[in-house]
Formats: sequence, structure tokens, C-alpha cells
Amino acid sequence: MLKRKLKLVYRILLSIGIPILLVGLAFLDLYYAPYSTSNMDDRLSSLVPEIKLPPYKITEHSSVYVGGDDLKDTYQIVFKDGKDESLRNKLDSLVNTNPKWKRSDNEYVYDTTFWENEIVDSIIIRPMNGTATFIKYKW
Repeated sequence: MLKRKLKLVYRILLSIGIPILLVGLAFLDLYYAPYSTSNMDDRLSSLVPEIKLPPYKITEHSSVYVGGDDLKDTYQIVFKDGKDESLRNKLDSLVNTNPKWKRSDNEYVYDTTFWENEIVDSIIIRPMNGTATFIKYKW
């Protein structure tokens, strides 16, 4: 009789616990995924494989509809060690060798358009300020 009651309690707990666990995991993925540096590392390595950002933290994320169904995701990135002189030197050499890289004052900008997916990805790096901005625009 006791075994039967324990099995019943166990089944009830599982029937309640599993859905709560799944909803919790979905919430965590939805809330924390934009701030995941590993996700951002994957995006950046496919976009600009010739550079790797120093250790950083994503401090802000915004997702805004810009008319109709056009979506603009913006990620603000702060380097953990502040300004990075070696990154600036690497970006200076890329500006001279790769026409996709542009320099404006202390900002280095890389834009790529993926026409088949209707996406424009941009990375703006400010190595002497220790910051960067990643923008994904989907039209």
C-alpha cells in the first residue's frame, strides 16, 4: 500500500515538475541568450574570422522593429580589460588590406550584406575606448 502511494506521489510530482522545468528553461534561454558571449563569438567568427575580440561582456541588447517587419538588433559590448592597443594595430592593417573595413576617427566599421537572407550585419569596434557595437538588421 505504501509503495502504491509513493508511486502516485512520484507521478504527480513528475507531471507538475517537468512542465515547470521546461517553461523555466525556455524562459532562461529567451532572457539570457542575447547576453551570451559564446553566441556572439560564433556570430563574429563567421562574420569577421580575421579578428577575435578581447574578453568582453555584452552590457545591453535592444531589439526594435523599424517599420513593418524590419528588425534591428543592437548589442553593446564592453571589453573587460578596457582599451586594446594590439586590436587597434590589427584593425589598422585590416583597413589597408580589406576594402570591407572602414575607419572613421577611432571607430572601425565592418558591414556585410547577406542578400539571400535579407540581413545586414555590422560590427563597430572602438578599441581605444574598449567598446564595440554589433548590429543585425533584418528586412
